Amino acid sequence: MNDSIRRRDDEDAILVALFRYGVLAPLVDQHELACGQTTALIRQIAAQTHYLPGSGPRVVRERTIYDWLQRYRHGGIAELRPRIRKDKGASRILS
Repeated sequence: MNDSIRRRDDEDAILVALFRYGVLAPLVDQHELACGQTTALIRQIAAQTHYLPGSGPRVVRERTIYDWLQRYRHGGIAELRPRIRKDKGASRILS
């Protein structure tokens, strides 16, 4: 199963991808940042509260921002969409 099949393609997934891009935008705009500058900017972004439409305020951890940045550089905004759950359709109730 390739990665494009495992990504959600509904309207909510697109909104989440755009939210994630909005968090990353200051990093994407800066093409030639040194390693220390990237780290400092990621710390600034993580220190802010971001608003996710339909869910409210969110705090995004530094590690998450690094992950999203890597995914964005690999596949663009489409790569920022949430994945389809592996257990979709399976009961998650404990016996």
